[in-house]
Amino acid sequence: MFINNKNRWFIRFSGWIFVIIFTILIGLLAWLSVHYSIKSDWTKPQRHTLSAASQAILAQFKEELLFRIYVTENESLKTLMQEIIAPYQRAYSPLITEWVNPHTMPMEVRELEIQNDGELFIHYQGRYEQLREISEETITNALQRLIRPENRYLTFLTGHGERSPEQFGHHDVTDFADHLRSRGFVVDTHHFAQQGDLPEETGLLVLASIRSSLLAGEMAAIKDYLQQGGNLLWLLDPDSHGDSAELLAYLGVEKQSGIMVDLNSQILGVNNPTLITLNRYTRHAIVADFAYTTLFPESIGLTANPPENWSQSPFLLTPAQTWLEQSPQQKPPQFDADQDISGPLALGLVLTRHYEVTLADDSTELLEQRVVLIGDGDFLSNTYLNNGGNLDLGLRLVNWLVRDEQFITIPARMDLDKTLSLHSLQASLLGLFFLVILPIALFSTGFIIYAYRKRSV
Repeated sequence: MFINNKNRWFIRFSGWIFVIIFTILIGLLAWLSVHYSIKSDWTKPQRHTLSAASQAILAQFKEELLFRIYVTENESLKTLMQEIIAPYQRAYSPLITEWVNPHTMPMEVRELEIQNDGELFIHYQGRYEQLREISEETITNALQRLIRPENRYLTFLTGHGERSPEQFGHHDVTDFADHLRSRGFVVDTHHFAQQGDLPEETGLLVLASIRSSLLAGEMAAIKDYLQQGGNLLWLLDPDSHGDSAELLAYLGVEKQSGIMVDLNSQILGVNNPTLITLNRYTRHAIVADFAYTTLFPESIGLTANPPENWSQSPFLLTPAQTWLEQSPQQKPPQFDADQDISGPLALGLVLTRHYEVTLADDSTELLEQRVVLIGDGDFLSNTYLNNGGNLDLGLRLVNWLVRDEQFITIPARMDLDKTLSLHSLQASLLGLFFLVILPIALFSTGFIIYAYRKRSV
């Protein structure tokens, strides 16, 4: 085809224009890549994105947050720590990071008792948390401790066979107490015979399955604590007695006879009919938008007719197919309409009342006293705590009882998934692509280019 000079000049001019525009676009993209950063997490478990729990905690902060990292000229350690901290920087813009070489500040290192390379200090509103092990879980727990307005003191009663927050038996609540401490609670025990009255700073008294009798003085001290507006978490079991009838009567609560049975729990693979599973909840603030399944191994039912000025609400209700078995020795259990009590049954009760307190300036403030009774203590024990949503429910209970409602909906777990799981077919396809298809494609491309160049010579 004949191309005249005019057309040839136009083709050359168009080519130069295309080259210039293409060069400008490449330069613009290069400039944008230097000044702006866009990151996207395509992993299924979102391993490079902060978990829902971490994001919910960061949402509580309103002011500048400082991460001060003491690390030597160890580039690999710096890179690792930066990868852990970077998601927090992206999620919270008022977060400042300072990298300090501890070798240049020996006096400061001694004062802060820094022992390891790569320790992190998180500063907020004049307070700080020191971390020697750095991970999303440790950082988020430290942030939760910092954001609490003040210490929350939890006192576990001891001396009557209760579940202990300090011992490590299967029935004890050591793991639960550790989770509470990591989130800013001060967990302690109290023995009336050895320590006298309850500490004044007690924000929540926990009765974890009393099994032996309370002395008259102990009963009077607990009643006095309740009369003054103290909050209470009481875990009851089929075999927990300890003269609890008097204290229950004071609160207007009664234990129903029998042990709860739910044959439908076998659908979930549970062969124990006395293990109650809940996956639907009431609209109470404790379980608002709560979507986990909780497990209660051996439970009793509760009814309430509280005293004047108190209100009650069942916040844990069993399904209609459950019942209170009056003959637990019967194997397998069968519902007997003449003696068994049919569901739904109240497994958890909330009691509240409003009372006035006098402040330092002689003004008064109306506060809400909160009491929770649950007809099972095993669900928070070391054996069952990590099953389903038991831990989440326990943390929700405590946060609501100490009036830290802003933490109720924060999940207990970070949901960090670091594993790569592939089916056999997926693994085969991946191997086929990298070991066969990709090498053949590269070889074919090279051969085609070689053949084309040889023909053009």
